[in-house]
Amino acid sequence: MQAYSESVAVGSLQVREAEKIKTPRVMLFLSSGRTYGNKTAAEDFLFNRLKEDNQAVDILEARGRLDKGYGKFLKRFLRAIPGNDIVHLYIGSFDNFLKEVLPLIILARFFGRKIVLSYVSSETEFFLDKWAKLYRPIISQADRIIVPSEYTSTIFARYGYRVEILPRAIDTRRFRFKLRSSLQPKILVNRSLELKNNIPCALKAFKLVKQKYPRAEMIIAGQGSLEAALHDLVKDERISGVTFTGRVIAEDIPALYDTADLFLNSSTLDDFPLSLVEAMASGLPIVTTDAGGIPEMVTDRRDALMVPINDPVTLADRIIELIENCTLVEKLSKTAGHTAARFDWQSYRNSLAELYNSLSVA
Repeated sequence: MQAYSESVAVGSLQVREAEKIKTPRVMLFLSSGRTYGNKTAAEDFLFNRLKEDNQAVDILEARGRLDKGYGKFLKRFLRAIPGNDIVHLYIGSFDNFLKEVLPLIILARFFGRKIVLSYVSSETEFFLDKWAKLYRPIISQADRIIVPSEYTSTIFARYGYRVEILPRAIDTRRFRFKLRSSLQPKILVNRSLELKNNIPCALKAFKLVKQKYPRAEMIIAGQGSLEAALHDLVKDERISGVTFTGRVIAEDIPALYDTADLFLNSSTLDDFPLSLVEAMASGLPIVTTDAGGIPEMVTDRRDALMVPINDPVTLADRIIELIENCTLVEKLSKTAGHTAARFDWQSYRNSLAELYNSLSVA
């Protein structure tokens, strides 16, 4: 890619200068992993924006099973790598680490390319507990290891890895901020339907809220391995007012937040959930557990209400508190909008540019 300085002064004139400035070319790899729920929409957008904003970026994605297309996958990588200076591997799961990530690290190192490894997962501790010794020679080949939170950084440090923290980001302009000052309530849960997100706890809390506010509604957006079990739970417990949307396409996610007036997160295992940032950018007051890196994102009673994990009674109490306290609703909504700005795309892009440039001169 070639960038240009804006202008130089010649006498009394400002003359545009065509001084070419080299910037590193980067190949980004997006791991397949498991794509339950709506979380990949934010990552897809992130990579699309990188490509739109910087023509020196190539995208290599691995989606679904690679069994039949594995050869083509490696050929695409081999064709792209000679034209790039940095290989940035973005890993959301270690499900396919050996098949997807290991060969790319080996090939990138063989071609003498710089390697950046970004890891975003709530399962870091489980992975490192099991595979730290085996994968250490591989992971240590990365020139930079990037994680989104101090929580995950501490886990990596426990196993002797040096990492850099770069919080995840969204394009806040996609979301329409709407100041909330009262609740209906219409509660939104937008997480994958997996064990770590503890959706049954959210449903138990909602059932308690319904006892006092029978007209309350809940929208559960996302997919996952527990989908059938959650439908059965709603039926068996006779919880009315619950709607399952399934996976929501990226274009419709902002409207999903716009229709709700409270965001509920009941996860027991977490890192840096972008759904909380999306909710804040939309002006939704949030009730969330304090799992993982969430306390680094929000502060209790400033921009969210936080409760301990696995506590549906306290979750319900905090929801009812918001229903009955319009002043608190407005405070959380307003402050959340300011907090979301800290995790905007522009800041993330600038940090990435600094990272890439530092590697190109190293």
